[in-house]
Amino acid sequence: EFKAAKADRLPKFNLQGGWQKVNGSTDFYSYQAGISIPLFSGTERNRVQTAKINQQIATTQAEFTKSQLESTYLQAWETYKKWQRTWRLYEEESLPLAIEQREGALMAYKEGAVNYTGFTQMMRDAIQIEQDAMTALENYLTHSFEIQYFKN
Repeated sequence: EFKAAKADRLPKFNLQGGWQKVNGSTDFYSYQAGISIPLFSGTERNRVQTAKINQQIATTQAEFTKSQLESTYLQAWETYKKWQRTWRLYEEESLPLAIEQREGALMAYKEGAVNYTGFTQMMRDAIQIEQDAMTALENYLTHSFEIQYFKN
């Protein structure tokens, strides 16, 4: 729009040619060449300025949107990395310990080393660790999909 408005302020060249038939004779040729120069084009000048301002607004909005998108991506990346580390910790350390805790609680209860209340407390703690691990896995996968969305 800016370029079109600016082009309207440039001089325009024209060239015309033709022949004319008079009383049966076709020997009459005419040629015209001209140039149109806009002299007092306040309206055109205003149109060019308006188009230039609109171009600057569009550029600024595009840059703002780009920076917002980059910021959102970086935030999503940091969240993804956090949940990845959390899930890896549960996967490599906490879940194996929770399984051992459940097996140990069951064995201790069967042998009479702990009462029912102690057994249920140990089982509840192990199950809570497993639930927390599943929550970490869910968040990790959710943010993994979000990162894939940004990359595509």
